[in-house]
Amino acid sequence: MHKMKSIVMIPVLLLLVNAVTAFGQASNTDLSQLSRLIEMATKETMPEWKYRIGEPVFKGEHVLIASFTSADKIIKVSVLPHASRGEAERALHDFVRRDKSHKKLDDFGDEGFSRGFANSQVAFRKGNLTVYVSITADEVNKEVVEINKQFTKLIALALPN
Repeated sequence: MHKMKSIVMIPVLLLLVNAVTAFGQASNTDLSQLSRLIEMATKETMPEWKYRIGEPVFKGEHVLIASFTSADKIIKVSVLPHASRGEAERALHDFVRRDKSHKKLDDFGDEGFSRGFANSQVAFRKGNLTVYVSITADEVNKEVVEINKQFTKLIALALPN
């Protein structure tokens, strides 16, 4: 009987160790490093845009909030680390499910989608990160949406797997 309990406990302990390790990966993601990667990647191609780091809505949230501004446009970026790739995938799919008019994008991270007015909101997953990029402008047209996608591609390329 004692041997049977040991055999049952080993998988349970392995699951707990895996869960603790995964949680640690999400909470230990260096958001300031991710911010630097994003800033460097976009500065070379889009030097006229000003980069700024924001604060999460709730203190203590482990999320990178950033924005790029030009004279009449604002691009907002949110990067959320998750405990696992599977958790990131579920979060992305939950986001997309809220808008039936979403469009699958093939060239953003592991998977990406656009949605919203003129598909001006882009969300993608890369590894255990989900990234949300949207643009605000006086007039949202094809050019504005294309600028948003250019930023999103640069961000996707800059982030680690």
